[in-house]
Amino acid sequence: MPLGFARNAGLVGGGGGAGIDISASGFSHEWVSANYQFYKWNGTGSFTVNSNPGGDTGDIIIVGGGAAGRWPHGGYGIGGGGAGNCRYLMGINLPLGTHTVGIGAGGSYNNSQAPNSYVPATLNSGNGWSPGAGNQLNAWGGGVGSSYPYGQCSPGGSGGGGCGQWSGGCGGNTPSLSPTSGNTGGNGSYSQYGYYAGGGGGGAFGAGQHMQYGMGYMASGNMAGGGQGAYYSSFRDSAGPSGAGFDSFSGGGSGYFTPGWYGAPVGGTQYGNPQGGPGTGGTGAGSSGNNAWYGGGGTLILRYAI
Repeated sequence: MPLGFARNAGLVGGGGGAGIDISASGFSHEWVSANYQFYKWNGTGSFTVNSNPGGDTGDIIIVGGGAAGRWPHGGYGIGGGGAGNCRYLMGINLPLGTHTVGIGAGGSYNNSQAPNSYVPATLNSGNGWSPGAGNQLNAWGGGVGSSYPYGQCSPGGSGGGGCGQWSGGCGGNTPSLSPTSGNTGGNGSYSQYGYYAGGGGGGAFGAGQHMQYGMGYMASGNMAGGGQGAYYSSFRDSAGPSGAGFDSFSGGGSGYFTPGWYGAPVGGTQYGNPQGGPGTGGTGAGSSGNNAWYGGGGTLILRYAI
């Protein structure tokens, strides 16, 4: 098999400059900008540092799996799913050897928390980052949105939204990371018109929107929208692919209102979370309530100078 074909297929890759030599496997995308080599994973893979005589460091964006809203809704609204943690960590170690990349899939309607993404803790530079658990540096998955009587929301990287009967949204940054990452889900509510509505799931850069009492008859505007996602255009060094999963991540899922309306996404939520649908794969976005059974899968992007 020609080397060029293998690189494009995501089977093997190489790069380097200034003495560093890295090969990678299992990646979904690879590109080179003016200053950096990039690899992106949407599933399990690895990279191997073959040589690094100068002790060069790299940067990563690591995103946990997005969560779903619980189903069926039972007539009391559905809270949107929380987004996975989106962690932008600059100056990671690149020690010699092979390093496994684990990517959390999107959570389902019956999960309490979506799966996490991780890299080995040996990449931790000592800049005050929480290593998560054991020998891993984690990005936690989002928490599921609530749906009465099938289950309450759960905390997560970002928290799931509440629903009419279990109105309170759930917390983000769970388990705790440093620096803090993730936000709370929005509160659900009962309307004086006899309807119930769910709050939006938390996002990377903002809490889920609340559905206020009496505001739910015509769900519109930004009521019960998911929390704002993260946007890192500078990470691409003005080159390479752009859009959901490349420079925009982890928007919260919008809440669902029982007659059939959704809260409108707000802020960065459009980056990976279509209104009324599942989170987009590779973004860690939460899914909106009702028929959106799965959140968006997580991702990891590695770059290092060439």
